[in-house]
This record gives sequence, structure tokens and C-alpha cells, in this order.
Amino acid sequence: MNAHDWVDWSNWWIGALGLVLTLITLCFAKGARTAAREARTAVHRRNSADDLTGLRGLANEFSTALRNGKDDIALHVASTFISECSALRERHREFLRQDGANLDTARELVADAMTKLQRGKTERPILLKNAQQVVMMVSGVSGVMDRKAEQEQR
Repeated sequence: MNAHDWVDWSNWWIGALGLVLTLITLCFAKGARTAAREARTAVHRRNSADDLTGLRGLANEFSTALRNGKDDIALHVASTFISECSALRERHREFLRQDGANLDTARELVADAMTKLQRGKTERPILLKNAQQVVMMVSGVSGVMDRKAEQEQR
């Protein structure tokens, strides 16, 4: 075997080694990409849960204002709730899926209560019942999202 043949074989082995190292690197890159995607999903789900906690606070505030007969505050909170609920529903559509329907129903109940308050039709027992239903719906969705976020952290 002359020196020229030895160089050809050594180049072949170096090329094969380079190919193996490239394949190993691609496997690690795929794992890193998957981990990054999972981390991004977990952060987005946590943001959804945090936003829902804020919405739950607005629902409680709305219910409290109605219970205390402070219709002007209830109207203001209802307006904020409706806009926040709509924005949250669109922003977190991917994670809400079926639970988003509960938010839609809650938004409709608050919008209906707002309309009745503006017209002066204060059917207080019905409004209070609907406000409590809104609190329960938003709390339920918020609880589901919190639970999912905690499960992903484990």
C-alpha cells in the first residue's frame, strides 16, 4: 500500500466520522427544538392562566358591585370585563378550546346584565344569579388552566 492509497482511506474515514458527528448533532438539535417548543407552550399556558385570574377578579368585582347596588361601578366593570374577555378569548384561543365557550357564555351574560342596567330594568335577583354564574364559569376555566399549567411544570 503506497502513501497515496493511505491518504485516500484516511480521507474516507474522516468523511465518515464527519457524517456521524453531523447526524448526532442533528439529533441533539431536534431535541433542543422540541424542548424549546414545550417551554414556549408552557409559558403561553401560564400566561393564559394568569390572564384568566385577572378576568376572575373582574367577575368578582362585577358581582360585588351588583350585590351592593352600585350600578354605575357594575356598568364600568362590565364594560371592562367584556373587552378583556374578548381579547383573552382571541389571544389564547389555542389553549382554551372547549373552555372558551364558557367564556363566551359569561361574556354574553355580562353584556345582557349591562344592557338591563343601562335601561334601568334592574331585576336584581336575576342579575345577581347571572353574576354568580359568571364568577363560577370564569373560575372553572381558570382552575382548568391552572391545573394544566401545573401539570406541564412537573
